[in-house]
Amino acid sequence: MVAVPVERAWQAFTDGAERSRWEAPEYTIDARPGGKLRWRIPPWAPVDGEVLEIEAPLRLVTTEGTGILDGATQVTVTFESVEHGTRITVVKAGFGTGA
Repeated sequence: MVAVPVERAWQAFTDGAERSRWEAPEYTIDARPGGKLRWRIPPWAPVDGEVLEIEAPLRLVTTEGTGILDGATQVTVTFESVEHGTRITVVKAGFGTGA
């Protein structure tokens, strides 16, 4: 939960410069279906992905390729307006079968 409106929380996830401030120091995202994303937390290799779905400002679905993790994943982020702010739910799936 964050004490900001849904639209503000959405911006924090879909603006690469802003996301670089709180998630990964290097983050770019083309926030539209088919758009590419890339993030990097040194010293690890960059992680590339793609925006699969956008339902602004309520739902963002992306993929993330290998990088820190061995397998590709799908990340679904939902934004729900609640009293005093926004509930953000992040679901990461598709970790594969390895350790």
